Amino acid sequence: MQNAPAPASLRLPLQRVGDPAGGQWIESIPGRGLEISYQLDYGVDSVVPPQSLVVEITPEVFLREIAAARTFVLETEVEALQRAGFGRHLTGADLLVFAADGSVIDNQLRWPDEPVRHKILDCLGDMFLCGQRLEGRIVACRSGHRLNQLLANVVRSDAMGVTSAESCAGELLRAA
Repeated sequence: MQNAPAPASLRLPLQRVGDPAGGQWIESIPGRGLEISYQLDYGVDSVVPPQSLVVEITPEVFLREIAAARTFVLETEVEALQRAGFGRHLTGADLLVFAADGSVIDNQLRWPDEPVRHKILDCLGDMFLCGQRLEGRIVACRSGHRLNQLLANVVRSDAMGVTSAESCAGELLRAA
């Protein structure tokens, strides 16, 4: 078996994308290693409590602290999602369903802050669309797949020498 050289790391540039009206944003910052900081806060009326977490991502930390974090949904959203064809095969044991009182239905949290860990898992998956090992810091506040993927496109384009404006112009038009 040949030893293939390790793929080059993609050093994250200083970039920020967001939705100022919705208070959602995500940014990349140059640095060593890979660190993700995520703030989850859906407001005072949310049954999902505010949570934040900063994690230095290593293979060991990923497996121990992030990989097993499950997606979550509100009980009030389940019926509409299933009518739309989503999650029909899932049960409360497969994901976290939050009741109106903030309890989890037919399941238990693996960590008290499992929702923010899942958001970090989503962020990692979306950012790895860049196709390379990442090096730097990612800071996110209430970002979801759309913003995560937009930042991944901007970062990938930056690495290829395409300006940020050119790389996300079409994406911004589609999101509008």
